[in-house]
Amino acid sequence: MSSMRAAGIQPSKDTYTALLGMYRRGQHWDRLEQAVRTMRAAGVHPNADVYNALQEAYRQSQQWEKLESLLTAVRAAGLPPRLEMYNTLVRAWVRVRVRVRANPNLRAKVRVP
Repeated sequence: MSSMRAAGIQPSKDTYTALLGMYRRGQHWDRLEQAVRTMRAAGVHPNADVYNALQEAYRQSQQWEKLESLLTAVRAAGLPPRLEMYNTLVRAWVRVRVRVRANPNLRAKVRVP
């Protein structure tokens, strides 16, 4: 990305989406979130593909609260949430509930809606 900028080329949403996919597949969650921050700072607004990459990253890394807050971010961006986002949220919270019920020690640590 820095070599693109040095050459005067502004990375597009597609460029960022490809980068986010790479970070997601490599499980580089911090780099993925930093790339989204960089994208926004450059004036490139996330689209549905960017939010889907974040959704998959949060699901894979089991960051349920970030996944839940992503729904709010999608709505704030004026995008309609995709059905798969709702499905992922429902599956995530079902898993969390099952784990909490199976392990009473988790009840104090996890907020279950």
